[in-house]
Amino acid sequence: MGIDVVKRIGGGAAVYHGDEITYCFVSRSDLLPLPTVEQWRCAFSLFLKKLGLKPDTINARDASHHDGNACFACAAADEPMVNGKKFVGSARRKSKNVFLQHGSILLSPQPDFLRELVTGAEADASVGLKTLLPSLTREAAHASLIAAISETFSLRFTSF
Repeated sequence: MGIDVVKRIGGGAAVYHGDEITYCFVSRSDLLPLPTVEQWRCAFSLFLKKLGLKPDTINARDASHHDGNACFACAAADEPMVNGKKFVGSARRKSKNVFLQHGSILLSPQPDFLRELVTGAEADASVGLKTLLPSLTREAAHASLIAAISETFSLRFTSF
């Protein structure tokens, strides 16, 4: 199908990169304590609230441990859902001194063909935020994400 495949350093299951925001957060433990799962869940919940959406109080699927091949089949503990659907997928890697978290925030849902391409992929459970907020722009989603991360981790980002 002409789709490039990349293996990410932080791991994670299969994601089709299309209409989304791809983010990467890297921090040194001497500058910022290693972020917790709960802090990331709070950041993503705050992100939804800043967009005017209400995160589910409990994930529709209990996925504290996910061994599947498709990222958007179920939510991990740090990934709140909205209307029972997953909008963010993330993976992380930690060392003694450095933390890296990367992921995708879907503006449009994952394509149906992904399940055909990934062996053993579970049914998709994703929602694109534009499905819930048709007038949402990439810029507004980006600004809300930066604001939510800034607030959650008490950080101040500067423009480059």
